[in-house]
Amino acid sequence: ALLIMFFIDPAYKMVILRAGLWFGGLFGAIWGVLVWLAINDTCEKALTLNFFDLYLLFKISVVVLVLECIFLGSLLSMLYQGTLIIPPPSWVPPEVYADSEKMGSRMVSRDAIWKAARSGHISEVDRVLRMGVHVNARDPSNGWTALHYAAAGAQTSIAQRLVNAGADVDAETRAGETPLSLAINYNATGVQNMLRNLGARDTHAV
Repeated sequence: ALLIMFFIDPAYKMVILRAGLWFGGLFGAIWGVLVWLAINDTCEKALTLNFFDLYLLFKISVVVLVLECIFLGSLLSMLYQGTLIIPPPSWVPPEVYADSEKMGSRMVSRDAIWKAARSGHISEVDRVLRMGVHVNARDPSNGWTALHYAAAGAQTSIAQRLVNAGADVDAETRAGETPLSLAINYNATGVQNMLRNLGARDTHAV
């Protein structure tokens, strides 16, 4: 199953590679430490006398594997906690980052950015964007982006934050509505003014 996800789904590839490196290093480190501890004094003297270079290389390899486990473990921990951010690769389409398991470092609800944009939770919008969700990720049910939800919810500050993060001001929903069109429909004056200043289109304008 992991191999299938690795080759078929590019977003899973990042997660699998990170975890694979850590578990591979952990296995090697445990095996190396156990072998090292199993070597008694007599065996160590014989190895040092007859295979000094190989024995030294073995010791160095074990130390490196242990340090690798510590480093990668800390890295994975920071990724999980959100203190270290790895941006999504440019070759992964925005729609991929609208799904929960595909956010990269930590599980994020697939509708988190849309809910946060609609309700006006700026800190939540920032957190979800830092976790790797694409600012133009679309709700598959209607084609809305976070900016559409912010416009419909009259969330001017959220809309500005999304625009600053690269939101497409002219993105159209399945019904052909832009964020400005929705702002007009829902009487969101603040969002209307902001989008008009940016030259956004109103698909209902004659």
